[in-house]
Amino acid sequence: MLSAQQVRTMLVTVARDHLHKLSRIAALELADGISAADGRRSDLVMGWALRLKAARGDCARVAISDHAAIFDSGLGRALPCPDQGEFPRFE
Repeated sequence: MLSAQQVRTMLVTVARDHLHKLSRIAALELADGISAADGRRSDLVMGWALRLKAARGDCARVAISDHAAIFDSGLGRALPCPDQGEFPRFE
């Protein structure tokens, strides 16, 4: 079993390494002309997509009951569907 100090050291190391990774990704996004705000929005969208997929499987869909939590997380409005040229329909 790991001691409390070993667990703490492991978590600090993982968090520090992940922060460095995120910093490198942010630098690449900025170099490609992606603003910090657009990067944060993209991260929120990806987070919600992964959360819904984990909860509902590969064919997950956004339900009306999800709207409040999604909007409260910082996504103020739905993203346009590139193939439809309009906002997505929610179930």
